[in-house]
Amino acid sequence: MADTSLFVSNIQYLVKKGLLRNEPSSFDLDTLLEVSKTTSIPVEHLLHKNLEKRESIRNRAIKMLIMDCDGVLTDGAMIFSKNGDEIKRFNAKDGQGIKQCRENGINTGIISAGISTGLVEKRAEMLGVKHVYVGKQPKLEILNDWLLELNLKFEDIAYIGDDVTDIPILEKVGASFCPADAVSAVKQTAEVVLSLNGGAGCVRELIEDYLV
Repeated sequence: MADTSLFVSNIQYLVKKGLLRNEPSSFDLDTLLEVSKTTSIPVEHLLHKNLEKRESIRNRAIKMLIMDCDGVLTDGAMIFSKNGDEIKRFNAKDGQGIKQCRENGINTGIISAGISTGLVEKRAEMLGVKHVYVGKQPKLEILNDWLLELNLKFEDIAYIGDDVTDIPILEKVGASFCPADAVSAVKQTAEVVLSLNGGAGCVRELIEDYLV
């Protein structure tokens, strides 16, 4: 196998939790398959997910997920029609994940920097996301307004962003995430760097692995 450091950490965590009796003497492919069979944890999760951090975040009772749009719900590309109209490509998998949030009592919101063309608001309406802001006001100010409105605290919030304008929020919320292709400064700030890129299902990954 390639890098096994996360696998080893996960094994140690499973032993500590009593899900494995003893730490194995080797960490080869046979061990990986045997642990997966014993614990019913997928091989991919044993290799690439931090199981201890995952449980920690799940235990925080997050009440609202707030998302950046460009580079998170989309791949960040700027696409224009022949008439100059902006086009955004959203991932249907993320949309299903957002619906899962709502079904599990977790509120959702979108805060996007830039000029509103109506596309983000339209997508939010389709998904039942009621809190949406697109504009140039600092994102942290928008979040502060929402917290007052909803009687929430920073620790109640999970946030996912990909660029430096997201850092002030990432530093304050209860759980912070970024896509795999986020800028370096954001990767250094976020608690969890997801395995998928922006616009490629990273929001669905966040929701299914850490929230619901």
